[in-house]
Amino acid sequence: MKRNSTLAALALCLGVLSTSATGTGTDLGQMSLTQASAIAFDFAPLDVPGASATLPRGINPEGDIVGFYGVGAAFRGFLLHQGIVTDIEVPGASATRPRSINPQGDIVGFYVAGGVTHGFLYIDVPGATSTQPLGINARGDISGQYSAGGTTHGFLIHEGSFTPLDVPGASSTAAQGINSQGHIVGTYSAGGTTHGFLAQR
Repeated sequence: MKRNSTLAALALCLGVLSTSATGTGTDLGQMSLTQASAIAFDFAPLDVPGASATLPRGINPEGDIVGFYGVGAAFRGFLLHQGIVTDIEVPGASATRPRSINPQGDIVGFYVAGGVTHGFLYIDVPGATSTQPLGINARGDISGQYSAGGTTHGFLIHEGSFTPLDVPGASSTAAQGINSQGHIVGTYSAGGTTHGFLAQR
């Protein structure tokens, strides 16, 4: 794989987000999981040349892969498209971490600058000390997590509207991924234990 020149990332912060009522998703209940029969997979290595660590984080139906890799103490983002690796670096950031890519090639993630974590595509939740977009679907809906007042909350951005997502009774919630039907998966902490969730409208 050869590396293209660094992709200049342009920040577009959503300064004003219309906030709607806190989303609670559906009743989580207990999902019934059964052990599947063994499935054979072919595993292929994926390493950015010269990197000390390579961490793929998202793939779209076209096979484009995004993630980040380590060079010394720094982390840079990357896009792997048709066998070519392109660096993704937010100017001035000490770390850039793409997390998800949709079928249109839109990439979401977060970066660190001046000790503050910001989201990109680009998103910053007003008043948050950290914003981390973690998933994007084919419609452009974005899921993720943000920190405010010492607590981590999940969020959904749908058609420009921002909705916080908090599992009832949880001390923290993170919305990790979202599909084209708007179903959201993630994690939450309650009673000192981390649980997974599936939220559907």
